[in-house]
Amino acid sequence: MPQQASALSGSEFRAGRIIDDPVFFDGNAMNVTEVQMFLNAKVPECDTNGTQFTTRWNGGAGRYYTRAEWGALNGNPAPYTCLKDYSENTPTRAADAYCSGTFFGGVKSAARIIDDVSRACSVSQKALIVLLQKEQSLITDDWPWAIQYRSATGYGCPDTAACDEAYYGFFNQVYNAARQFQRYIHQANLFNFRSGQTAYVQFNPNAGCGGSNVFIENPATAALYNYTPYQPNAPALDNLYGTGDGCSAYGNRNFWRMFNDWFGTTQAPNWSWQWNSQYAFTNQNKTTPKDLNNLRPGEQVYVGFTARNTGNMTWSNSSNPIRVGTLAPMERASWFAQGSNWLSPSRPATLREASVAPGAVGTFEFWLTAPNISGTYNERFGLLSEGRTWLNDIGLSYGIRVVPDTFSWQWNSQYAYTDQNKTTAKNLQTMRVGEKAYVGFTARNTGNMTWTNNGANPMRVGTVNPLERTSSFASGSSWLGNSRPAAMKETSVAPGAVGTFEFWITANNTGSFNERFGLVAEGRTWLNDVGLSYGIVVSPDTYSWQWQSQYAYTNQNKTTPRNLNNLSPGEQVYVGFTARNTGNVTWTNNGANPLRVGTADPRERNSVFGLGSNWIGVTRPAAMKETSVAPGAVGTFEFWLTAPNTPGTYNERFSLLAEGRTWLNDLGLSYGIRVGN
Repeated sequence: MPQQASALSGSEFRAGRIIDDPVFFDGNAMNVTEVQMFLNAKVPECDTNGTQFTTRWNGGAGRYYTRAEWGALNGNPAPYTCLKDYSENTPTRAADAYCSGTFFGGVKSAARIIDDVSRACSVSQKALIVLLQKEQSLITDDWPWAIQYRSATGYGCPDTAACDEAYYGFFNQVYNAARQFQRYIHQANLFNFRSGQTAYVQFNPNAGCGGSNVFIENPATAALYNYTPYQPNAPALDNLYGTGDGCSAYGNRNFWRMFNDWFGTTQAPNWSWQWNSQYAFTNQNKTTPKDLNNLRPGEQVYVGFTARNTGNMTWSNSSNPIRVGTLAPMERASWFAQGSNWLSPSRPATLREASVAPGAVGTFEFWLTAPNISGTYNERFGLLSEGRTWLNDIGLSYGIRVVPDTFSWQWNSQYAYTDQNKTTAKNLQTMRVGEKAYVGFTARNTGNMTWTNNGANPMRVGTVNPLERTSSFASGSSWLGNSRPAAMKETSVAPGAVGTFEFWITANNTGSFNERFGLVAEGRTWLNDVGLSYGIVVSPDTYSWQWQSQYAYTNQNKTTPRNLNNLSPGEQVYVGFTARNTGNVTWTNNGANPLRVGTADPRERNSVFGLGSNWIGVTRPAAMKETSVAPGAVGTFEFWLTAPNTPGTYNERFSLLAEGRTWLNDLGLSYGIRVGN
């Protein structure tokens, strides 16, 4: 906030250094609230209706004129709006070569206009406030007239001519004045007064009053002379708060005096800085931001900040280089220095740019390595000109929390398939001995360590309940070990990302199982147990069937049905039946245990209908016609019967068997046959 300076003397005025650049061109010198508070303080109460008396005598009334009366006589009737209460509808002004920020339009208060223009054009709010007072006394006037707003900063108002109407209006005046100050800098060759040169500066518009040669030390002072091209003479400086003589000019004297009175010195310290930005990344290329609240012991982070040179000296990275130093206390050996390649335990880095002029911005970047001791740290840093002086301490700090290595996970998904391509889902409640299933799950990394599938501590699936249990599903499954089904499929999984674990399980024993697994960083630690399990039921092989249909024909093409109650001796008939697989084993018509029809009642009976029928054997009419029939599906069995030579009535009984394995349930399947004479 503004500061009241101690008693000022004209002898302190330096014609070549009225104000320093870091002070004049500081667009962040105040914020809008501070500007408004300053305006309020200067005019606590506005004489809106002009009720106070002037010093002008009204002879007719026998008293002094009121302000309202005097204003009306001069074309400025009440009410009057003080600057603290003033607002107007402003236009938008796009950024250009002089004002690098956009001024966004809208209805804005005077304080907001001053602040927004300051930021858009990088001219101090304090400088604009003083300019408004110097030109029109708007800051302290408690009954300002319209003409004061019309030409608020004196822009476009030469000493020798009337003001230019194109620049009338408060916003126009403030914006164009600030923009012009920047133009004096960016196009210095177009103007009379330039930084670093000696120029003849008059004392008064009257050339006969004389002047003197002045070495102009900085651009801000040059800008003030280009705006108001006169310097105060000795009488003006001797009577700093009054008038001098007929050759005195007061513009730049008043600017300097008011600024000092209201805001303190116009001179910046030789060595000072202002925070501009701050950042932290995981890498030196600065592609991935890093949260400093979750560092692991030994983890490195690349931090940096930018700093505006608000002093009068150019910073260098060679001679008396500008460096980052540790503070709180000064020259403290930092916990974060070891392994960070600092210049020393108290010197993280040097300015990256070769030089940074006053008003420009410099960059400082360096690594921080988290110490092995977990905890919360507030790492404080400052700037110094090595071998010369420390700069002002602005409280730059990095709040850092170092947490221990954490391995943890969260269940994400789980699945089971019949194949590794994961095309056919598998119900684990219906497994058979010897059957395999391809199972898997996905896990979210909720710790702070990146998981890997190789190296010293690969992330793997392990058996739990109890830990390191030898699983009955390991044999025949190509696991890493009897208690280690698999490693993570991905090469690495960062915190917050998801990893995949897949492996075969082989049913080796019948029964109901709750197969429990967890994750382990091999050689390091087991992760939290989330209760991951696979409920598995392994049933013994079951062969069973259900009758579906039955038929008899005169031919293999099954075009003419045949009544079996009237066969002639030696006559052949083509019979068949269909059977539903109600077991849990897929039937096949080849291999080790093909599904066949066998004679029954008793089993393995030599049938009199087999002779001449081309059976597999006298007890085996036929095999299943389909190559395979899954549980729930239907298979077909067909074969010839040849009537024996002995007439009579026969009840020919058949059933199914898995050859070399087992007979299926006997449903009483039969063919009732009568062979005549």
